[in-house]
Amino acid sequence: LIQKALQELKSEMITFTVAHRLSTIEDADTILVFQEGEIICRGSHQTLLQESPTYQKLSRNL
Repeated sequence: LIQKALQELKSEMITFTVAHRLSTIEDADTILVFQEGEIICRGSHQTLLQESPTYQKLSRNL
């Protein structure tokens, strides 16, 4: 229910979502991955799966 509402809102405005599950954010236009308070990579879900070892590890640990 919440994810559906966020999908509707994101077409009208900028939204920020903090998530621990990748399924919550995999449809986001841009995903920021933080480690120790620093942005270590950014991109779409598909781009990060291809280019970010950290994001790949997060994806495997689901």
